[in-house]
Amino acid sequence: MADDLEPNFLLDQNVSLASDDELGATADAQPTNPHRSLEDEDDFALEGEWNGLTTQGSPSQDTEDPKATKKRKKKERQKENKAKKRRLQEEQQQEEQEPSASGKVEAKAAPRDHPTGASANPANQSPADIAEYFIKMQHKTFGSGVSALELADMLIPESSIIDASQYAKARTKDTLPEFIRQDKPKSNGAPVAVIVAGAALRVADLVRSCRPLRGHRGGEIAKLFAKHMKVAEQVEYLNQTAVSVAIGTPDRLGKLLSAEDGLKLTNLEYIILDLTHRDAKNRTLLDIPETRKEVFASLFGQGSTGSNGGKAIMEHVKDGKIKLLLY
Repeated sequence: MADDLEPNFLLDQNVSLASDDELGATADAQPTNPHRSLEDEDDFALEGEWNGLTTQGSPSQDTEDPKATKKRKKKERQKENKAKKRRLQEEQQQEEQEPSASGKVEAKAAPRDHPTGASANPANQSPADIAEYFIKMQHKTFGSGVSALELADMLIPESSIIDASQYAKARTKDTLPEFIRQDKPKSNGAPVAVIVAGAALRVADLVRSCRPLRGHRGGEIAKLFAKHMKVAEQVEYLNQTAVSVAIGTPDRLGKLLSAEDGLKLTNLEYIILDLTHRDAKNRTLLDIPETRKEVFASLFGQGSTGSNGGKAIMEHVKDGKIKLLLY
C-alpha cells in the first residue's frame, strides 16, 4: 500500500514546488484549481476569476440583503421621478413662453385675471352667443349621456342672461363690485348675488375685493368653500348672519343651497360666474372638466348628480326671477 501511494506523494510535492512562471503559463491555459494554495497576489486574482466562472447562474452567498435592495431601488425610482419632474417643468416653462408684440419672449403670468376681449372671455359676448356657449359646455359635460329632450330642458334662456358686452373696463377682481347690485339684506342667509369661482384661493381674493361694499350698503360678504368651515358650521353662520353677497366654489354652494336652513333663494337675483380668472393652464371655470360639471350639477341641478338646490335655481332662471351674469 505504501508503495502505491509514493508516486502520488512525489507528484503533489513537485506541483507545490513549481515556479511562479510555470504556474502563470498553466493559468493562461485553463482555470486555476480552487483547492491549490495561494501564494501571491496573482494567485488571488486568478482565484477571483475562477470563482466568477463557477458562480455564474447560481446565487452567491454574499448576495445583497433584501432590505438593502429595496432601499436601493426606492432611491433609484426617486431619482428617476425627480428627473422626470425637472424635465416636465422645463417643458412647461418653454410652452408658457410666447413672443410679445416687440418680438421679445415673455413668460405668461398664471394664475391671473384675463384681459378684456370678446375672443378671450365669453362674458364679453351677446346673450345669444352666451346661450350658444352654454349649450356647447353642456354638451361637453354630459355628451351622449343625456337625450335631446333632456338637453333641451337644460337650456338657459337667452332672456335670463344679462348683456355685459358693452362694459368697457378691464374685468378684474377689483372691478367686480361694480357688477353687483347689493341691496340691504332682508333676512339672514339670503344673498342678493351669488358669485361662483373655481378655486378656494380665488374665492378669498374676490371676498377681499368686495369687502368695501359691506360697510357701504350693509350685509356681509360670505366666503363659502371646503376646508374653511364644515357645511354644518357654514349653515349655522348663514342662519345668524345677514348676507348680501355669497362667494364660493360650485360644490360647496350646491351643498348649502340643498341644506336645510342653508342658502335661501328669497332675495337671490343674480348668479355671477367668474370667467375672468384663469389657472396655470390658461383655463377658465368652465374649461376645467371637473368644475364645469360641478357648476351644472350643483348650481343648476343638471345631470344624474344634480342637487335639489340647483334644480330650484334652474326653475327661477327659466322664470326670469334669477339672472345669469358672466364676468
